[in-house]
Amino acid sequence: MDRTRDWTIAELADEMNIGYGSVQAMLKRLGWRRLASRWVPIEMTCLIRTQRVRIANMALNKLSNDRRYLTRIVAIGETIIRNYQPLSPLQSSEWRKKKESP
Repeated sequence: MDRTRDWTIAELADEMNIGYGSVQAMLKRLGWRRLASRWVPIEMTCLIRTQRVRIANMALNKLSNDRRYLTRIVAIGETIIRNYQPLSPLQSSEWRKKKESP
């Protein structure tokens, strides 16, 4: 459990050849609990918004001065974002000791 914390109770029961309820009881006795990660949206601060507007304006100025500027922009990550499959809350959770910090 210390090496791989993302096991489900069913996987542990299958691995140890014991019942689901037995695994639950053992985990509870040993002080393990399932902790799910949470997605926390990041709010843009005024400074970040200002920086992004400044960078966008710089890019527009370069484009107006040099039409070839667009040919030098490399777009990456679009396929990564399109193919990204976020984990379900159960898949993203892991086992932690009761007093262990996340």
